[in-house]
Amino acid sequence: MKNSLIKLNTVATLALLVMLGSACAPKPTSFKIIKDGEGVYLPFVQVGGERIKVEFDDNGEFNLDVSKLEMPFIVRYHGGGSVNNAYVSKGSTQVINISKEEAVHTGDNAEYAEYLNNRKIINAELLKTDSESETVAKVKSAVQQNIKALEAHNLDDVFTTDQEITFTYIGALKHLNWVKTLPNKKELKDTDASLQFINEMLSQKGPMNATFKSFASAALEFLVLRDKDDTYHLLDFMEDVINLTINTIQRDGAKDIMMNYYVERHIKYKGVNGMKPIVELARNNMSDEKEIEKLLAVYAKWEHLVAGKPVYNFTCNTIDGEKMSLSDFKGKYVFIDLWATWCGPCVAEIPYIQEFEKEFHGQDIVFVSISSDEKVDKWKKKVLDDQLKGVQLHDGGDKEFAKFMNVTSIPRFILIGKNGEMLDAKCTKPSNASTRPMLIELLKN
Repeated sequence: MKNSLIKLNTVATLALLVMLGSACAPKPTSFKIIKDGEGVYLPFVQVGGERIKVEFDDNGEFNLDVSKLEMPFIVRYHGGGSVNNAYVSKGSTQVINISKEEAVHTGDNAEYAEYLNNRKIINAELLKTDSESETVAKVKSAVQQNIKALEAHNLDDVFTTDQEITFTYIGALKHLNWVKTLPNKKELKDTDASLQFINEMLSQKGPMNATFKSFASAALEFLVLRDKDDTYHLLDFMEDVINLTINTIQRDGAKDIMMNYYVERHIKYKGVNGMKPIVELARNNMSDEKEIEKLLAVYAKWEHLVAGKPVYNFTCNTIDGEKMSLSDFKGKYVFIDLWATWCGPCVAEIPYIQEFEKEFHGQDIVFVSISSDEKVDKWKKKVLDDQLKGVQLHDGGDKEFAKFMNVTSIPRFILIGKNGEMLDAKCTKPSNASTRPMLIELLKN
């Protein structure tokens, strides 16, 4: 009997532990979109300003991978002929059925979706006035009206705070866009109502979100660039905008995020030349270790492409099947075009490259076009049909040079020195008005 009671107590205890474990286990978060009917098109799903690739399974379902997303967040999607919103919080389960006519929300957070899809955003028509002080007053009034309407819904504090920030900086963006239309914007002083408002919005404290980031990036650039002319150098802009960020931005974590945004964007589109002191300036004024790691990782990825560094000695195929390497051009500057026949922007640059080839023929520069076409015959046909001059090569399926150059899209233009050293890993397009004068100046040396 005693043993039976012990066994019974053990079973009961185990059952209780299982029940407690189930009760304590966190509820999984899920967000699903289901196609309802034929011909339904879902062009995008967007979270925090980032578009996410949509792939429906065989059952016509798209499950958003929330595992790497910071919750809570707002997801935007296109369904039923309009853009819709939903609010994903930890432990929420939501299913959206979309047809050609409508998007039906089921599951948790329905009241949040209803609010988001019916809220009124500040209208640009509001700012049709010539008075700086009047437009500031109108924006502030509209923001407060939106916040008052939001608070009437009695939604949770995290959501309400995020929406208040969103309304505040949508208003600030509308005002900034209005200021950009002023004919006297270059003469505005810091004491003028418009600039005072912009600086006030930049320097506010509190949490941040994607709307604040959008406003801050636009406002910082405007303040730095509004009175500059065409001689203003990009590296000077980078230094000025980083310093303005350091001295102005106050919202939680925003200073580090904005500096990373500017550095990463510049390196992505303009390359790494001259960026080391800018990176050090940002690094020395960051406090978030994750943002510091991100900054240093971006620079480290591109550091081998700084001017003066040796370039990977690629080997490619000529149209006759012979091999040709970068080292074959030693003693000449090398202007490289990475392209493919299927790439419209690439093909659009060909006439400009051909003009360069004609103008600079016989000088110490060679124009090398390297195709990445999978169908080699298409490349050969294009070269022969258009009688393309210069050095026409095919990568032969070897992507090591593209990998070395951190190529993520084409066309990509690269300038290499006479001894195979990097000059510019992100050279301007041949169609850019600055490229020809740069080549002329280069060939004087």
